[in-house]
Amino acid sequence: MECNYLPKSESTCLCLPIPGKSASGDNFSHGTVVRVLGLVVLLLSLAVLYLFLQIHQLNRTLDSLHVQGASSQVQNNENFRWNLKKSLEEDAHNSDRNIGVDRVKRNGRWRIQIRNEVSEMKRQIDEIVNITIPNLQAGIMKKVVHLEMSSSMTQNILQLPVNSIVGCHNKQCLRWADPESTYSSTFDYMKDNAYDMVVAVKVRSPGLYFLYSQLAINGPRQGADPSVGFETVLVRGNTEKILIKSYITQDNRGGEYGGFAINVSPFDTINQMGTFKLLCDDYVFIRPIGNPALVFSNTQASYFGVSQINPARALLNGNHGCNARD
Repeated sequence: MECNYLPKSESTCLCLPIPGKSASGDNFSHGTVVRVLGLVVLLLSLAVLYLFLQIHQLNRTLDSLHVQGASSQVQNNENFRWNLKKSLEEDAHNSDRNIGVDRVKRNGRWRIQIRNEVSEMKRQIDEIVNITIPNLQAGIMKKVVHLEMSSSMTQNILQLPVNSIVGCHNKQCLRWADPESTYSSTFDYMKDNAYDMVVAVKVRSPGLYFLYSQLAINGPRQGADPSVGFETVLVRGNTEKILIKSYITQDNRGGEYGGFAINVSPFDTINQMGTFKLLCDDYVFIRPIGNPALVFSNTQASYFGVSQINPARALLNGNHGCNARD
């Protein structure tokens, strides 16, 4: 066997058979080379196939990872969107609730403000109705009333006291017919509950008042002392004060006429008058002196009146009106 040497730069000698020198040796060497090459090709093919399979498996793994990653990304996106939606809904709910709370607060403040304004308006209206108007009436309108003897009045009724009114406890006080509609709202009228008749006149505004009255009375049958008459009484609080007195002094004027005038007696009309300062809630009434025989049949001959004469002067003293009402 001959050896062919590689160039000098190589330090290894490779001996290859040289064709043409030995027939049997040549055939053996050629077959061996073919087998070696076939084995190398097979090994390379197996390596390529293995590499291909590994690459394919790697691609499947990568695809699976990609799908999982995409699914996870989608899930994350869904979770993110759901969390974002929930957060937005909560923010919207909180915002609506805050808006509702603010609206309630605003409405509450508005209602309180309106309620206060309405209360203030009612207070002002009440002040106008209960104070301003009465004050104006006290300064502009004069209070006047004229009462006549009630046609239902009798001597028996006169004997009964009016215990519901101070000054008439266990005493006789005259009762009068209801005032005409013209005078119904100028004063307060205190009545006898038993007979529903006016007894006293109560003022609604302070000032100077002119008081007048007249009674038709049968004169006393005997005696020289002035024992029969009547008086005007003022009650302020629980204190009474007699303002005016009037008496009959003609003796023996109460006897019946003789002849054909049966059950007919002469009578006198005695009157009184005066000007007095009256305050809020003061009231006045007429009270007989002694036991006079009044002439109830002639109702126009017996009367009682009160007239305010200078309300403007009362205004200067500050107390303009009374709030007393029926």
